[in-house]
Amino acid sequence: MRKLTSVGKIINILALLAAVSAIILFLLEHKFQTALWAGISTLWIANTIKKEQQLQQVIKILEEVEKY
Repeated sequence: MRKLTSVGKIINILALLAAVSAIILFLLEHKFQTALWAGISTLWIANTIKKEQQLQQVIKILEEVEKY
């Protein structure tokens, strides 16, 4: 369970970074497209980490089923 908690924290931190970077870029440079891409790319990374973690859970379940 500790691993799930740390992955969840990483995802939350990346989502927060996406929001903060988008706001800062928009306010300082008024470049909405740049801010949007910064936010999207950070969220994409967080989503990839989440999918990787879910895949590892499925592999563990399959290994447990294989034992029986």
